[in-house]
Amino acid sequence: MTLSSAYTWDIFIAHASGDKPAAEQLCNLLTEKCRVFLDTRCLELGDDWDVKLAAAQNTSFLTVVLVSADTERAYYQREEIAAAIALARDDEGKHRVVPIYLGKQEILRKQIPYGLRLKHGLEVSQNFTLFQCAERLLDMLKRVGPGAIIHPSTSAPDTTAAPEVDERGIFHQPRPNWVSPVQQNQWRYKLIAFDFDGTLLRGKNFVFSWEAVWKNLGFSVGIQKQLKQEYRRRSDKEGTRAGRIAAYQAWCERACEHFRSRGLTRNHLKELAEPLSLTQNCHQAIAELRRNGLAIAIISGGIQTFLEDKFPDFRESLDFVFINELVFADNGELTGVRPTSYDFQGKAEALEILCERVGCSAEETLFVGDQFNDEMIMLKVDKAIAYPPNDSVADNAARVTISEDNLLAILPHVLVA
Repeated sequence: MTLSSAYTWDIFIAHASGDKPAAEQLCNLLTEKCRVFLDTRCLELGDDWDVKLAAAQNTSFLTVVLVSADTERAYYQREEIAAAIALARDDEGKHRVVPIYLGKQEILRKQIPYGLRLKHGLEVSQNFTLFQCAERLLDMLKRVGPGAIIHPSTSAPDTTAAPEVDERGIFHQPRPNWVSPVQQNQWRYKLIAFDFDGTLLRGKNFVFSWEAVWKNLGFSVGIQKQLKQEYRRRSDKEGTRAGRIAAYQAWCERACEHFRSRGLTRNHLKELAEPLSLTQNCHQAIAELRRNGLAIAIISGGIQTFLEDKFPDFRESLDFVFINELVFADNGELTGVRPTSYDFQGKAEALEILCERVGCSAEETLFVGDQFNDEMIMLKVDKAIAYPPNDSVADNAARVTISEDNLLAILPHVLVA
């Protein structure tokens, strides 16, 4: 079910000027999964802001109000709150209002604007972050919103059932109005997917981002092996997709428990990524693939912070990213993990989802990887490229092997008629 055409936006964020950082952080957390209006992001130079803001709020399903000590003095935010309450009173099924308290609710009680006091809201604290607020808002939209959050684009040309989609691990995907580039693509291949760790991301003795964290925090190889064995035993015992995903989640959560015990922070990970770099000519090769009408994805079992730190413009360069996501508190401390459902054999499932979204078949796809966990997807695509061949599994599964560190070297194998 698609979103009603009456709505231009899923969420309108109302905030005081002093709460701009929190508003932008919340917008970042939501914007990949729904359509968010935030004045600092959506107003253009020369816009009549009073007209634009009112129009955006009137065509939004949900107004999220950031309530802080600054709200009482924020005249324009209070106008937006009054407008939101009026819209909800007309028909709560058509417009809802959710306050998010940026401080203890009881302290702000005397300053809560009229109309919000009876609204069930969320309170940001050390134990409940903006990330978790975003998760709750997205969950609510899925349950009571006018339509699904994810709006599929062009469907695949065949008549098979759409693949099962698990949002965990889909870290980046196009906006709802995205148009697949395949209609302008005259080449044989329409979609290319890359591994990240060791393939696009390189460094001396670097193989996996998880392994780099374990090593840097001083953990023994034995602990890593033990957790990996537990994952494999549980996954094999369950023998189902759900069981495999649950086993993988337990593996990631156990790893993060160990990381928290050694005080891992977001800044620590940024320092850890400092000596790493993208493969040579990465941006140039991806830009050439994009110019030739290929949809581009990363399907990785790595950690998203390495992607953010070493490929900061990935959202502009890539259409989709499947990867594990570590979660941090506002002070940078690690609080949890959103494991991907698309590592190991799950990478092949990610390919099915991509084909559905892009509008192509598996015979029109390529994968570029380097390790044993890429085997299943390498066997599923029409052409697999080992770049570089870091083990015999990847080497044997690939049709093409490229050892040099130069991503432009893949182009003759991709741009074929």
